[in-house]
Amino acid sequence: GRISAPTLVVIAGRDSTVAPVCSDELAMGIPYARRLHLPAAGHGLPMEYPDVFNAAWLDFTSGL
Repeated sequence: GRISAPTLVVIAGRDSTVAPVCSDELAMGIPYARRLHLPAAGHGLPMEYPDVFNAAWLDFTSGL
């Protein structure tokens, strides 16, 4: 809750390394955090869905 920097939390629904519930809890604990949730993605989400990830990242950073 002390993080005040703009934050994008990426949540991969099929991540076997970091449980999606942990990423969701992280996002809920950061005020004004934005989420990118892809239920079908695994731990390699940026490589599995580069177009979706890059679009979300560019949208997020363009507002900074």
